[in-house]
Amino acid sequence: SAREDPVDDLWRLLAAPEADVAYQALASLEQRPAEAVKLLQGKLGAIATADDKTIAVHLRNLGSEQYAARHRAFVELAKSGPGAAHHIAAAAKSAPNLETKRRLELLLESFHRPIDNPDDIRAFRSIVLLDRIHTPEARKLLQTVAAGAPAAWLTIEAKSALQRPTP
Repeated sequence: SAREDPVDDLWRLLAAPEADVAYQALASLEQRPAEAVKLLQGKLGAIATADDKTIAVHLRNLGSEQYAARHRAFVELAKSGPGAAHHIAAAAKSAPNLETKRRLELLLESFHRPIDNPDDIRAFRSIVLLDRIHTPEARKLLQTVAAGAPAAWLTIEAKSALQRPTP
């Protein structure tokens, strides 16, 4: 049977719940920067910004007289995730009533949860890896990720990595 590519195996291990296993994989990838960046180019990208018009409709419906419309708008805004956070934050500042303001704040809090699922943990560790590799190709990929939805945590992490001084 064909042996799995060791770089692909290291990608899988970056999501390991055991930090020591994940960081051994990270260190191994750091030793092969060209392969690591090539791998990550196929795995990482910018977080898409939510569609402005769709978000505007949901924000308007959040203040609807009808409970079903308010609930549906809340669910759709939650699905939009951090890609809509900047719109939701702006709407919370000028919410027409306390219930709407509370719903908007609840959505924002849900976007700022701890990183706890394996794919998010792997994405975070990938940003750390790119920051440590620090080749022009790694920086270019960080710039791609940093161009994503402004309030998405991955976008913020990539921007932070780009702002750190060169090692």
